[in-house]
Amino acid sequence: MSEIILSGLCRFIYTGSVQVTSEIAQDVLRAADQYLLEGLKRLCEYTIAKVIWKSILSFVFKQLIIYNLTIYSCCLAGCEYR
Repeated sequence: MSEIILSGLCRFIYTGSVQVTSEIAQDVLRAADQYLLEGLKRLCEYTIAKVIWKSILSFVFKQLIIYNLTIYSCCLAGCEYR
């Protein structure tokens, strides 16, 4: 376990909060799961979800521009794809 991860775990244990960046979120999540730190796991999940959401929005926006779509038609296409 890296020094940054261990430092984050200790900070969370003693203060109840820590800043989890997208670069270390998966490693911190792994450690939080190992040490049963549910609150820290939620922070990591939130950070990872933000990254995923941004990539989805980026993809949708690119499709809107490339194919000259409206938001409505893009949403319908997404529903049909599922």
